[in-house]
Amino acid sequence: MHCAYCFAKYDLTETKRLTHMESLDLIDRIASAGTMKLTFAGGEPTLCPWLPDLISHAKNRGLTTMLVTNGTGLTDSFLTKMRGLLDWIGISVNSLHVNLLKSIGAQCRNMIIDSDFYYRIVDEIKAYGYRLKVNTVVCSVNCNEDFTDFITYANPERWKIFQMLPLMPGSQRFKVDLKEFRVFYERHANKVTSCIDIIAEDNHIMTESYVMIDPIGRFYDNGKGRHSYSASILDVGIEEAFRQIIVDDSKMLERNAVYNW
Repeated sequence: MHCAYCFAKYDLTETKRLTHMESLDLIDRIASAGTMKLTFAGGEPTLCPWLPDLISHAKNRGLTTMLVTNGTGLTDSFLTKMRGLLDWIGISVNSLHVNLLKSIGAQCRNMIIDSDFYYRIVDEIKAYGYRLKVNTVVCSVNCNEDFTDFITYANPERWKIFQMLPLMPGSQRFKVDLKEFRVFYERHANKVTSCIDIIAEDNHIMTESYVMIDPIGRFYDNGKGRHSYSASILDVGIEEAFRQIIVDDSKMLERNAVYNW
């Protein structure tokens, strides 16, 4: 997909991405540092040819494993192979209407992404027994949309709604202010069953509250209106690299980052 506001775009100038073996090494270091949960995200992580090996390795190292995906790579063979190794699947659903999805850039070549697609993906995830989370980025395009019927049907354990973070050039046109974001949250919180944990993350809570690693193995944060990177974890070690970024523990707790995973 080509979501216009996506912040998963990195400074990779003249620097190669991690190889298969380097990625496995990085997971070893993450696990040895005491990490409990590892989320594979993107862009679209299912485009990585060795993603199943990474998930399997993380699970064998004792980590809870999660995948955040647009759903296009969730084939029957992948879902079958990952049973018992992948704990959670988070599906990104930013609209149920084709025209709105197109205006965001949430379409793929040779595949129609619409409400039928998302309902089908939810059914498949549940049929294979994965724990389900839904992620929705609230922006100027979808802020008036009603997701109640879909979320009620999907019945995820967690529904995370994010205020679109205008981090990348050209993303300003998708901005929503805090009031609009809260209206979206309150509209759904009053309709959706209480057994679904709805997590609302505005721009303040979202920044400097995630421990993130980029495609070449650097920690990065987003607290300065852009990405700020550490040195390579494989070069300087995980503790030194972590000291080079900012992660606010109080914000992590405020967004309910610690839960029964």
